[in-house]
Amino acid sequence: MGAVLKRMESHEEGKELHSRALGMALEHFGPAHPTATLARGNLVESLDQLGDREAARKLLTDAIDELKGIAAEKEAEEAAGTAVKPDEDDELAVQVHVDASKARQSMLRACMDLGRLEMKAQDFGAAKAVLFGALEVAKDKEGADSEATAAIMAALASSHRQAGELAEAAELYGQLYAINEQHSGTANQSSVMLARTLSDVCEGQGDFAAAASWAEKALAGMQGVVGVKVHPLLKAFFDAVADLKTKAGDTEGAEEVQQAWAKGMAQLQQQAGGRGGRGGRGSGAGGGGRGGRGGRRGGR
Repeated sequence: MGAVLKRMESHEEGKELHSRALGMALEHFGPAHPTATLARGNLVESLDQLGDREAARKLLTDAIDELKGIAAEKEAEEAAGTAVKPDEDDELAVQVHVDASKARQSMLRACMDLGRLEMKAQDFGAAKAVLFGALEVAKDKEGADSEATAAIMAALASSHRQAGELAEAAELYGQLYAINEQHSGTANQSSVMLARTLSDVCEGQGDFAAAASWAEKALAGMQGVVGVKVHPLLKAFFDAVADLKTKAGDTEGAEEVQQAWAKGMAQLQQQAGGRGGRGGRGSGAGGGGRGGRGGRRGGR
């Protein structure tokens, strides 16, 4: 329902809906439960859309303070061995139960929401302060290469970038790329996106050689995603590498990239033509069917 109201731009009704949802979540699950975290984030978004950014800010700062206290209390109980654990056979009790980790994750999410709110307000100093504090907690408690740390790092990098602090942004995006590479390799959309972002940031700094290097990483990653070295979908990636190499003064390297693209596309066209020709030479009912499929592949 909230999504429908958002599409209809019925923000006042959305605010009322999310306020009720948050109230119910707090009553039945408590402030650190994921249901309350989701409802709180939705209410913040509605308040922001209504222009009541101060109310959204207060909602988040109050939640962060409360959640910090809950996380600290749960952590102390766990350290002392006095933490109460739910009966594993009681599914509802397990779902409602909140330990130190869940409370901390809810607090970190609220910090990210507050950081994004401050970025929208163009108060990058406030955004960076809250996100940097959250990043330190995430690294210490969740691990330097955890998902929570990576998410906050991405938000902080975005804040630095929007503030024009490109060197700081590049350092954080580079760390994110390394974390993603460690967990998932480089042939994935996240790796490609980060490499392209780093290329853009380096280009903004005027470091065209570094920008070209990251563009090459983006191209290699996308080749891994697509599963081929050359494909029409990759043209923009080849063009970016060639353009940045030219800007860096590496005209020979740029020409090699352009030649690789042209050669690869020529081979694709030859292969497509060959498949179409072989299909057309089929005999009988079966041959006619293969020819039709070959022709369609050639057209693509």
